[in-house]
Amino acid sequence: MYALVVSPERTDQVRQAIQGDIVYESDETLDSESTRIVFEAVARVSARVLIVDMAVGPGRALIAGIRHYRIARPQTRIILLAPGREPGDQTVAQLVGLGVYDIIPGANDADWTELVRTTLQKPAATFAQAARWHVAHSLNGDFTVRERVSIERVPLGTLTIAVAGVAPGVGCTHTALLISNYLSQLGRRVGLTEIAPRPALASLSHFLAKERGGYWQLGRLDIYPDVDLNTDLSVTFTDKLSRRFRALGQSGKKYEYLVFDLGPLSPAGLANENHGFYRAVWQELLRSSLPVIVGSGAPWRYADWGFLLHSLRERQDAALVIAAPTGDQAGEFSEQTGLSVVSLPFSDPFSLTSDVKTGLAKLVNPVVPIPKVQKPSLFKRVSQLIGHG
Repeated sequence: MYALVVSPERTDQVRQAIQGDIVYESDETLDSESTRIVFEAVARVSARVLIVDMAVGPGRALIAGIRHYRIARPQTRIILLAPGREPGDQTVAQLVGLGVYDIIPGANDADWTELVRTTLQKPAATFAQAARWHVAHSLNGDFTVRERVSIERVPLGTLTIAVAGVAPGVGCTHTALLISNYLSQLGRRVGLTEIAPRPALASLSHFLAKERGGYWQLGRLDIYPDVDLNTDLSVTFTDKLSRRFRALGQSGKKYEYLVFDLGPLSPAGLANENHGFYRAVWQELLRSSLPVIVGSGAPWRYADWGFLLHSLRERQDAALVIAAPTGDQAGEFSEQTGLSVVSLPFSDPFSLTSDVKTGLAKLVNPVVPIPKVQKPSLFKRVSQLIGHG
């Protein structure tokens, strides 16, 4: 899946070079503010490759936008179109420092379709291949090697985790509750809602949480079990929830994570009379920051996995979960299918066991900040040396 931030004069050429789905596209010339808005928007969409044309906006705004994007999407390959640029360009040098190594130079009237197509056919570039760009001209004409920048991964805006089941009754809602409560216990602000034909959260909320007038609250976790998401399918579920927050007088409420319980997704669901709703649900799964697929580890139910795994082949980052397995079903599943799967033993979703926390930590790792390792202060290190002496 591809995301494009490309100038109008190169949009058609870049499109022709791509073989795959385009999940986000901006084809306008941008000022500094609109550049910021575009990169915040594209960071909320999961893409395997982001193609950025340096002609779309001001250099400083591009650097800031790509820095934010790289923080939110550290694994995405970024390809930079650099028309008219040469080694020594200060903007390109700073972008290399942010981990942008696929750089395509060329004249403004070059065949950008062929240039992009050739780059996409190659493996992602490394720093060694981009090193010649990692210099910048000083005022006196000398070259200065730019400092490489190490970025800590932190959430940018609200991240979405979409949980779908390969069949009814495999533990989709249970897994969504586990994930939501685990994140809330990490101190994150989490909103959970259900987008399923057979809702279960509404009845559970009555027993588990405190009613707050339109939603339910359990610690730092807010549950919205009865949001009408089945109308106006042209609007994303995230935007519909934002409208709900405003209606409840919570327009200032900011969630770090929104967890969607999508229920089971199957070919039958997409083919039934309510296929428009199912397709909207499917799009929410594709655009989520982290898609989570829940299924059974029983050998006679391996076939259940086929539809979703085939349909999600563009999302290689999708997490696979076997909820409440018996014996070593997760290990046997991985051995038989060659797929990595997270095992989540049965647990009260609001009283997590150590085994479940271990599995959840592995599951949400792609969207949870990696803490910086704090170096001891100089005073502490000197004191330790004196103590050892």
